[in-house]
Amino acid sequence: MANKKIPERCDVPEQYKWNTEDLYPSDEAWEEAYEQVKAMLPRLSAYAGRLSESAAVLHEYVLLDEEIDDLFSPLANYAQRKYDQDTREPKYQTMAGKVSSLMVALRSACAFETPELMNIPDETLEQFYKDEPDLERYRLAYDRLRAKKDHILSDAEEKILAAAGDTSGTPSDVFSKLTNADLKLPDAEDAEGNKHPVSNGSYGIYMDSADRVLRKSAYEAMYTGYGSVKHPCARGGLPQPHFHRQRQPGQAPPLRGPAQEAAGRGRAADVRHLHPHDPRRGGEYPLRGGQGHRVRRPGSSG
Repeated sequence: MANKKIPERCDVPEQYKWNTEDLYPSDEAWEEAYEQVKAMLPRLSAYAGRLSESAAVLHEYVLLDEEIDDLFSPLANYAQRKYDQDTREPKYQTMAGKVSSLMVALRSACAFETPELMNIPDETLEQFYKDEPDLERYRLAYDRLRAKKDHILSDAEEKILAAAGDTSGTPSDVFSKLTNADLKLPDAEDAEGNKHPVSNGSYGIYMDSADRVLRKSAYEAMYTGYGSVKHPCARGGLPQPHFHRQRQPGQAPPLRGPAQEAAGRGRAADVRHLHPHDPRRGGEYPLRGGQGHRVRRPGSSG
């Protein structure tokens, strides 16, 4: 007797799916929004070297930054949700990749922001608050940022660091695609002989089961899957996991598979876009599998 297989997305009832139409009615509408945000980046760069000119200029800059921020948030959310629906789908792999690249371009375009804010004299910034009262909304964020002055890089160094975003995220992105799209895992079997499909999501459930046979079978299925993609060792062949290796005294048994460990850190290619001056947000946009904003249909549970 075999348990029901994990359903494909097309087989899942609509009430249990994300309602991405609340973000954009179609992929074409998303593409239009993407091009709109991309075209706005030069406007950010045009403020380089000008933030200390006047309160009006600084205020113009932060309002533009917030406008782009508000446009980018649903853009990233839509792309990530579409990617998460089926990580094997090339179209949405490309869409998520475009958002990650846009993120890097956005961070590069405003890399001058933090160093310039640091260089505004205290008395000048205080006068800015008086000249443009709306800037008071950012006082606390600016104070916290300026308290870290000794640890902030120069304008040029910040720009280099921002531009390295795509490169630094590549290894985790590759890992994400391997574990969520390409890796094939055998079924686990419980004490009654029932088969259970193993995935990154179901593995943790099986490891919490009271059925020791199922726990062991799920563990072996997970590590056999990972072992199958190991690079051949020097003597040839793939090294096999030692499932029954005797533990050393005091050593606890392994309870979490590599996919669970990765999930505990936030799934691969978790790119974050920081806006230290924005008081309305927690300051980050998780991509490629971070929690992000939940998009649910009315009355749904997930």
